[in-house]
Order: sequence, then structure tokens, then C-alpha cells
Amino acid sequence: MALEKAHSGQITYLCLPYDLERDIFELTAQTFPGTAVKLALVSSYVQRWMEMFLYKIVVLDAPFNSIQLFLRTFHSRPRAFFAEYVKHLYLTSIVGITEAHELVSACESAQTVSCWVDARPQLRGLHSILPTRNLRRLSMKLETLWGYSYKSGEDGFRPEDYPQLTHLELVNPPGYNTIMNLDWEGICRLPALTHLALGHLWAHNHMYLLPVMEEFLRQCQKLQVLVVVAHDADFVSAFRAEGTFKNPRTVLLPEFHWPTTHTDYWANLRKGGPGIWENAEKMRNKQEQDQQPCLLQPLHVASIN
Repeated sequence: MALEKAHSGQITYLCLPYDLERDIFELTAQTFPGTAVKLALVSSYVQRWMEMFLYKIVVLDAPFNSIQLFLRTFHSRPRAFFAEYVKHLYLTSIVGITEAHELVSACESAQTVSCWVDARPQLRGLHSILPTRNLRRLSMKLETLWGYSYKSGEDGFRPEDYPQLTHLELVNPPGYNTIMNLDWEGICRLPALTHLALGHLWAHNHMYLLPVMEEFLRQCQKLQVLVVVAHDADFVSAFRAEGTFKNPRTVLLPEFHWPTTHTDYWANLRKGGPGIWENAEKMRNKQEQDQQPCLLQPLHVASIN
């Protein structure tokens, strides 16, 4: 279709073919992350084009009113809308468990689910409603995943449930004196798993993990990166004395959001920026180049120094 000129008084503009106009808007939104919000204001049909960018990555964190606005939109639209568009879902602990259940169950095409919501004894875990067949990246507490009815030996990671899961982050893993145990054998059997993260870890609760992590690295040869998140001085000191720390596949981070602030971390993710996995990969590459482990300081310590 040839370009046509239209005249309205002194204004001359080009009427572009529909498909070409859509391509221009979508390419602009892809090239300049964050512009989709402004482009959506051009017209109602441009807004529909931009929705795939506006809802591809959903991050629900402070301020609380932004969460309320999103939930209002969520409840006003059909579930099929979110099933189609949401590919990466990040829910911080400020989100309620009931809302988390609704959101996770609706986002059936999500490839990333990061849900740090605290579980409740009366509610089932999120495992049964996760889009496990599509899932590539998962970040969650065990009690939120399996529920408080978790039974070691009966519940756990089955290869057929998570065939495409490559990145697994176990948030605040169980410590001493808990009925929950990490399903190391099940994790090792996950067919696509290449990255595992554990954190935060503390000396008073997680020292038992030191020999376990070393054995896991021996058993799970396909694992490319083991991320340990800890800034507790006693735990870090003990960890540095272990063989795991010297393993080139191991990365020690002081915070999950390192090297940015908590606020900047989530803001960057909203724009499709790097997260914990990309930052860990950079650290692993630096360690390989330097041929020695990196020991990083927490941001609040670095700022004081």
C-alpha cells in the first residue's frame, strides 16, 4: 500500500499502512524500554499494541498504592488477558497471599515467577497452580511453594513437573529445627536446571548447608552456577573456609539486589534489566578471569567505607 498524504487545513500528515504503523510503534517500544507507557496514550488502538509490552513484565513492590492500582486493573479484565501477556511475574512480600494465588493462577504463560509472599497454614502451596510446564525461572520460599502440609519424601521437585526450569532460587531456605528439608535429590534431577541460588543464609540457622552444598556440586555436574546470598559475617567466614567457596561455579553475593539498591533493582527489572542471575553470571566470569573467588561487601558497608 502506497503512502498517502491527507490534508486538514494547514496540516499535512502521512497515512501509513496499518501494519507498518504497528511495526513502528512496537519497534520503538522494544528499542526504548519504558516508552510503551507514553506511546499507549496516543490512541486506543495503539494502547492495544502496547499492552504486550506493558504487561510482559509485572513487578509488584512498594509503593503500596501502585499494587492497589494494578489489582484494580487485574480484577477488571478477563483472566485470559493476563494469561496471554504476562511472561515475567515478580511479587514481593508486600503482596498478600490471597492476591498472589489469584495472580499466579491467572498468568498461565509466565516463564518467570518470583513470589516472596509469606505462606499461611490454612492455604495450600502455589505448586498446584504454577505454570510449571512453561516455567524457566522460579524464586520462592519452600513453605510458599508446597504449603505447611509439606511432607518430606512425598512432596518435592519432580522432573516431569518442571521440564524447562533452568533457574531456581530458594528464598530463606529452611534452617535447623524445621519440618521442611531441601529436596536435594529432586533438585539435582531437574533436567534443565543450570542455576541454583540460596539465600539469605545465616550462621545461626544454615551452617548445616556448608557440607551439603559441596556434595551437591559434586553430584550435580550440569549445574553451572551456585549463588549463595549471605552477608552475615560468621556465615561468610565459615563459608570461605569451605571447598564450595573456591569452586569456580560458586558465586557469593552479599544481597540479592547487589550491586544496586533494593529500589533500583526492581525498577531495573520492570524495564527488562538484569537481575540476580545476570549479576551472578558477571561475577562468575570475573572469577574465571581472575582465577580466584570474589568477596563482595554489602552495600551499606561499602558506603560507609
